[in-house]
Amino acid sequence: MGFNQIQTLFKTKGFNVENAQKALSFFPETDSDNSLKIRKLLGFYFSDLSSKSNGGTICCSSDVIESCFGKYKEIVQGNKTVGISDLCLCIAAMSGDNKPAKTKEAMEAVSVEQVKKWKKKNISKTLFAEKRELNKISERNYFMKM
Repeated sequence: MGFNQIQTLFKTKGFNVENAQKALSFFPETDSDNSLKIRKLLGFYFSDLSSKSNGGTICCSSDVIESCFGKYKEIVQGNKTVGISDLCLCIAAMSGDNKPAKTKEAMEAVSVEQVKKWKKKNISKTLFAEKRELNKISERNYFMKM
């Protein structure tokens, strides 16, 4: 069957109504129960997806996400103990419109305090941060006993 063809089609050209029809044509016209079930279920899925796409094309590739995380890893590469930090906010900047006016507008719209609150709510402590805190507590206890 044409699962590989469907995957290649959607990965390279995205999902839209035209590509959905083309994808269904990759299946051979057979009367086998399994083939008919697959075509029917894919038809339902494509129909549902079409209603969510508002007539546009949906990107069906993880390449964009993988590329963004690759760039993020390059940024934090100098310090491997960082883990996921508030630097993950740069991912949007790497894939968005990087014009100076847009960047200025975005930076003026968000305060440092908002970023700190977001970080506290959404980013867990890295192992390095936890280790550093424990070392501080240990040092305090050590010097208190002296």
